[in-house]
Amino acid sequence: MGTHQFYKRIASVFRERGASRSAFCRKYGYAYNTLQAYWNTDKLPHGNVIHDLCLEYGVSADFLLFGKPAQNPKLSGKLHEFLSTLSIYSDDQLGELLGATRMYIIAKQIVPDRPPIDYEDEEQGKQGVERT
Repeated sequence: MGTHQFYKRIASVFRERGASRSAFCRKYGYAYNTLQAYWNTDKLPHGNVIHDLCLEYGVSADFLLFGKPAQNPKLSGKLHEFLSTLSIYSDDQLGELLGATRMYIIAKQIVPDRPPIDYEDEEQGKQGVERT
């Protein structure tokens, strides 16, 4: 893979979003000079930079690195939208949400979905039961 293609793709993402490298660096705390050095030497940035680019601009790493379109662009946009809504929460609140999500997943594994109860059948069944 020519890394210059990576930079062409990210430049197009910046143009489409009306964004800039300097604004991205300020937001995520990266030294602009360091990222500029990557651009000038045609080397890929570290994985955490690629990760943040993907999250910030709603693109997949497969697209940035290899030019492959996202498997489901609508999902990618929805995921970015969802992640953006989480930015209002504190780290503690996000930790609680993560814990609750993990508990939900475990509970679903222990007690799988059951078919809904047909209350009409249940009422008919109760009619035949005598109470003492």
